[in-house]
Amino acid sequence: MSQLLKVCLAVAAVTWSLAGASPRAQAPGVPGASPASLPLIQGGGMRYLGAFTLPPDDGAGATIRYGGNALGLGPDGTTLYYSCLYNVHLAVVSIAEPGQRGRILEPCIEVPNLAALDPSDPNAKMLGGALWWNNRLITSAYATYDAGHNVSKSHFVGTTVAGIKGPFQVGNDRPGMVAGYMGVIPEEWRALLGGPALTGQCCISIISRSSYGPSVSVFDPDEVGTKKKAASKMLVGYPDEHQTLGPYDFGNDLFSSVTMVGGVAFPQGTRSVLFIGRHGTGYCYGEGTTDPKKHLTPHPLGTDWCYDPTVEDKGPHGFPYRHMVWAYDANDLVAVKNGRKAPWSVKPYATWTLTEMSGGTGDAQMRGAVYDPAKRRVYVTASREPVVHVYEIGPGEPSPAAR
Repeated sequence: MSQLLKVCLAVAAVTWSLAGASPRAQAPGVPGASPASLPLIQGGGMRYLGAFTLPPDDGAGATIRYGGNALGLGPDGTTLYYSCLYNVHLAVVSIAEPGQRGRILEPCIEVPNLAALDPSDPNAKMLGGALWWNNRLITSAYATYDAGHNVSKSHFVGTTVAGIKGPFQVGNDRPGMVAGYMGVIPEEWRALLGGPALTGQCCISIISRSSYGPSVSVFDPDEVGTKKKAASKMLVGYPDEHQTLGPYDFGNDLFSSVTMVGGVAFPQGTRSVLFIGRHGTGYCYGEGTTDPKKHLTPHPLGTDWCYDPTVEDKGPHGFPYRHMVWAYDANDLVAVKNGRKAPWSVKPYATWTLTEMSGGTGDAQMRGAVYDPAKRRVYVTASREPVVHVYEIGPGEPSPAAR
């Protein structure tokens, strides 16, 4: 071997050693590249594949219609945890290809001890999300009307639905900010964001204890139930004091009283964090009516009529509704984690509508969403019927790294 070749090999070995010792996260498939330069997903990057249906009941006397709020991916990626009617039970259903029908693999089972969130509160407690992690099922739940901000815990854990124990506290933020959807952080982002998973919540009553728009915190699911309090840090969130995306009682393009967020997806090989939900840009509080001529006219009980052919209950209305994605740049979330930005200073870099789910009718009734990183698919549930819509997420489009 020549002396020149020996020198070149030695230099290469030193360079490789230094690169391996570097704490910087690596972008997949691009040696030495930072995730900060990964592409962003745009609206065209989500392709609708269709929908599959589920049986209307679990075969044991319980209906799964009007369920699907707390959606989670099963251990092997072929099943979903699917909340049943009133969203205090969980069933296990098979994932079918679009156009086919899934099966009920495990019937609706009540998640134990949800009332322990606040035993003094007679109002309902509901499941918010489900996450299978390291051979344990993590679920989240919240009180439906925590007007006094009495609840301090939000997560439960077990190896089976019937064996779930809790509740346990996650972080110091209000449970109304974390007690919902959950998702996994790609490997290349975990060191940068300070953990392996996300948990969040949006827009639940009483809104002052929740987020005025999408929210998410980083946490380690292994700490739930093994520590007195699992650590977390909010990366995006809009508390009552910081209504950056807009106020509760005024319609706009990003947030209003009718906004719902049902899931979060963080596709590997991108720097996009996607929140899936529904939104309506209008605002009206009162009784729903199918007569457009009555819109904003006085109701006999003292409120207004609100034209809304999809919801006739008293409350906030924003017809027409649409299924929507709020897309955030993960570089902004890293800036929040490192203290350079506040969680409420971050805004989505883009939003887009999932038109295929509602067909342009103005009726957007999604309830939950969960992301499968292996297949790069998002599963989205509808509220009235047991239908699961399927979207496939592409690799994203090159764009300048955020500062």
